[in-house]
Amino acid sequence: MLIIFVLSLLVSCSDSNTTKQDPKSENEETIKEVLNQQFTVPDPKLTKLMNSPENTTVISDDENVSSPISTSELDQYLHELYGSYFTDKGYNAFIGAHALYFQGIANANNYELKVKKMDISSDKDTKGAYDFTVEVEYVTENEEPKIAEVIGKTHIYEEGKIAKFELLDDEGLTEAIKKD
Repeated sequence: MLIIFVLSLLVSCSDSNTTKQDPKSENEETIKEVLNQQFTVPDPKLTKLMNSPENTTVISDDENVSSPISTSELDQYLHELYGSYFTDKGYNAFIGAHALYFQGIANANNYELKVKKMDISSDKDTKGAYDFTVEVEYVTENEEPKIAEVIGKTHIYEEGKIAKFELLDDEGLTEAIKKD
């Protein structure tokens, strides 16, 4: 009986010592996940959805707009990929400006992108801000792989949720993967 009591006491003590994940670590993990998704191309499912007419908004010469009536499969997939990492406002801004940018250019020009190295650090001058640097390898058929360093900043005010995502410099990556 005494052994059972001692064992249960040890288990309860060890449970009280467990700690929640450090918010800084959770925020850095969120940024890491978004950057990995952003700079890993191709994503076959995303490529298929981007090329599907059902997911396309078309603006004709006479400015008539044709777009999906309800939430498209592309919208659903993007939300699946990124939705949990952003605030609502941050998500909408990211989707509009960044989510398909490198995916679209790289896919259109047959480039593959891969994260080689990543550095994320909290900005000591701005609460909730994180600076990041990502080494992105880019390669296309019959070429040697090259590296570009992408620099940016995120702002996280709600634990694990990006409110703002900025790319500050891509060291020529955009131009390099565009074909004339």
